[in-house]
Amino acid sequence: EVKEIRTFSTEDGALTAVETKNADLLVLDEFSYSLYKADGRKINTVKVLPFTTEYCIYFHNNAELLQKFNVEILELQENGTINKIKEAYKTDDGYYPELKQLSSDAPTIIMGTDIVGAPYTDLTENGYVVGIDVDIASIIANSLGYNLEIVVTSMDEMFNMLSEDKVDFIMSGLMYEEKRESIYDSSFSYLSVEFYLIERG
Repeated sequence: EVKEIRTFSTEDGALTAVETKNADLLVLDEFSYSLYKADGRKINTVKVLPFTTEYCIYFHNNAELLQKFNVEILELQENGTINKIKEAYKTDDGYYPELKQLSSDAPTIIMGTDIVGAPYTDLTENGYVVGIDVDIASIIANSLGYNLEIVVTSMDEMFNMLSEDKVDFIMSGLMYEEKRESIYDSSFSYLSVEFYLIERG
């Protein structure tokens, strides 16, 4: 029986609450779970929850580009690249895609994003945008012969820019939402994430 559900301002704060017995259970995605376990945090797995979250890329009035991305997503899943990227972000190492050199006159494709935090989109100390979404977008754009430009903005403005065709697509740890489907076009899922129910170790 669940007596109370608490929210915390940070994931680490929630985990500390479990470790100090100020909370009994916590739900973590597989990335945070792996990093905390590697850090030696005192947690036990109660169970893997019976659902996953599916992440997608959103487009607007660009069926041709959407189709190209879907083909690339399937290829990355089939050749194991997506799994390699996922595993890399379960450590502190990250992933460094190998990209081919494009010609100087290669076209540019624009990705809109919001900084939602690791592992999806994050900023380095030098102001570079990094994360799973950036890696996957870079690989796909490169494979299609595009240079990738990234525009960082807020979540709401990101969707506005897509509606106004100021960006070609948006990625920012975005899940499928039915209400968006009447306005935007979603790609195949490029990332499936498990969740763990954990308790104090």
